[in-house]
Amino acid sequence: MDSSKFDFIVKKFFFKSKVIKINKIDTGLINNTFIVEHINNGLKSKFILQSLSKIFESSEIVIGNHKLVTDHIENSLKENHFNYNIKDWRVPKLIRCQSNNLFFFYFESNYWRAMEYI
Repeated sequence: MDSSKFDFIVKKFFFKSKVIKINKIDTGLINNTFIVEHINNGLKSKFILQSLSKIFESSEIVIGNHKLVTDHIENSLKENHFNYNIKDWRVPKLIRCQSNNLFFFYFESNYWRAMEYI
């Protein structure tokens, strides 16, 4: 995919983002996954951008399940169900799409989602 399309997709999640670098993660078996390095509101950071595979019956359900799991873990941490003094518990939370307020963006027959980079 060319850089202008990546920029278009990234701007759906981060309006004021300037993409610096995109690295494809080739070790995944199902989805197309990229680490995106960008400058957003003057701060340099990274996030995961992922195009979901068409093998899933419903990409919306996959994304919804991801949100349910990460919310459950986050709530359990807040309620101190995990002993997080022993481990640093973090999960790749979904990033809300700014153009449609959902956790995905549909573009050229693909569902795209963004997640925090850990």
